[in-house]
Amino acid sequence: MVQKRIHDYRGPRSSENLNGHLVGVMPPGVCQGFHVRSDGSVSPGVLVTAEGIRIEETEDVSVPQPLADPDHPRIDLVVCQHEYEKTVPAPPAVFTTVPGTPGEDPQPPDLPEHAVLLATCRMDAGAAEWTDIQQSGPPVRVYNAVQQLDRSWKIVHGERGALLEQFDVNLGYVIIFVVAPGTHADGETIDWGSPVLLYGADGIQQVEDVKAKLNQEISDRQAGDSALNSAKLDKAGGTITGDLEVQGKLTLDADDVADVCFDDWVSFVHWVQGCEGNSQDWTNLGFAWKSVADAMGTTLYVPIRGIVGAELISVDVGLHNVGAVSTNVILGFSTSDLANYIGGSIDFGEVTIGVNGSESVVRNLVLVDPTPPHDPVPFSFDLSRPLWLRVKTGGANILFTGARLNYRRKRVAV
Repeated sequence: MVQKRIHDYRGPRSSENLNGHLVGVMPPGVCQGFHVRSDGSVSPGVLVTAEGIRIEETEDVSVPQPLADPDHPRIDLVVCQHEYEKTVPAPPAVFTTVPGTPGEDPQPPDLPEHAVLLATCRMDAGAAEWTDIQQSGPPVRVYNAVQQLDRSWKIVHGERGALLEQFDVNLGYVIIFVVAPGTHADGETIDWGSPVLLYGADGIQQVEDVKAKLNQEISDRQAGDSALNSAKLDKAGGTITGDLEVQGKLTLDADDVADVCFDDWVSFVHWVQGCEGNSQDWTNLGFAWKSVADAMGTTLYVPIRGIVGAELISVDVGLHNVGAVSTNVILGFSTSDLANYIGGSIDFGEVTIGVNGSESVVRNLVLVDPTPPHDPVPFSFDLSRPLWLRVKTGGANILFTGARLNYRRKRVAV
């Protein structure tokens, strides 16, 4: 290991050593001033280069402003370029513009070698001057990271955390980024991600965002309470226009239920999984039931969820033929009176469909009146009658894959 010290007692004094004592101690960048204006002029300021050169301008300087593209915006960089050379006279610093490539989503160009960024400027399509300028600002405060010439950052010790703090002169915010220990290997490029803290004259931005959301929530709830208690929604009668959102459950007294009504039907759906059926003759595959060959026909029974106060409009039945031969399937419904289960059993609404080999079908089976002439009528659930679906076939290899139950809630008269 070689130790380097600047400046020892009576040590050599040179401009190289004088400049070098800032390298690795103070990040390169603008220290003060150098504000870029929309017309390309730059105010006086002080900056430090990556080689530790201090450059100061006491009067305004100007940089070229390339003409705007007529069709697309562009991102330009305003920079100060200087390279330390052991020459007399020493080379001057040059203030210039690095134009970007126009595009629908323009990106800034690469920072040239030996350049210090002053500002990132947006030139809109057809504009005469820069329309948005992001000033570079003074050097950042940083721990356990080193900035590279291409403006990227590399962590020093990966097992430790890293911090980057900078002030955005355009927004008036201090922005802090933190990388957790062990996130990167030694010398790996850091992706700082989103800032963990952002604060300005109004306080911490994250806290202000939470306050704003809470205030909006309170305002919304107060508006809802006001609507419920205003003449617009009179408790003794009246109507309300627009949407009424109840954030929580709506509780009605038992004696008020008869006063609840809908001015139209309310539709909803329930699903029946394939495994919910039952048959002594079909094969249970776990996820579905499979028919077996029987000249007399075998039947799978699928219970239908009964919801008292609702009506079943139709059932979408899913079937699949895993064989190569077309097979007929008879679909229908059955119901019975619980008080006279055997004598009150009724089979109704039978429909025969053909399912070709290797074919999947979904057949909509409309509910009909259980009594002749079986007119199309939704099935009304009450406390006395269950309902089930019958799937009957005389051939093998038919899978019952499930069903979709299409209900509607009955109107309740006032």
